[in-house]
Amino acid sequence: MSLAKDVAFPEDADVLLRYGVLRQQAEVHQRIFREAHGMPYTVLPGVCKPGVLMPVRDAVPALSMQSLRSAQRSSPWLNQLIWEMTSGTFIRGLEANTGLQYILADPGFDQGGWLHRDSAGDLSTWHSRWQLPAVLVLDLLMACNAQHACVVMPDATRVNMAEEDALVWQLKERGDGPQWPAGAQVLRCVYYQGAADR
Repeated sequence: MSLAKDVAFPEDADVLLRYGVLRQQAEVHQRIFREAHGMPYTVLPGVCKPGVLMPVRDAVPALSMQSLRSAQRSSPWLNQLIWEMTSGTFIRGLEANTGLQYILADPGFDQGGWLHRDSAGDLSTWHSRWQLPAVLVLDLLMACNAQHACVVMPDATRVNMAEEDALVWQLKERGDGPQWPAGAQVLRCVYYQGAADR
């Protein structure tokens, strides 16, 4: 079923993400990512179309209380958002913005999902079944207020975010991820690195 028939869906397209953001800023973000001292990261501003995340939150009243899979079943909006974040088109955009190659999403969300403050650093550098290295993490800020909008990176750099911004960072070592303040609602997607086709 197309979400375009939903009255709250943006009229201009049948997608939730703004792929143009990835294309327009790819060169700038790749340079920032490549030249970063410490953990490489960059902020993708306004990845979602305006107003997209509100129906996701409205459709899933207790985001932090459900598994991602059960929440996905109850919300076609969330289902579409997850599908797009793991799609080949979005992944090619992430590759263009980070300079990394052969990225694979895990649509089963072996890691990631709703980010709870007590699990912020609980990431493995390997996929439990695929035995592929986890190389990239995307944290989509779904809801915040002024005090929730500042995330602290491992080098103590404070990064200001707005709703619908995404923080993309390279996973280097277990437990060294950014620290989100309590109250921020974050959807995390972990990406893995496959091998080049032979």
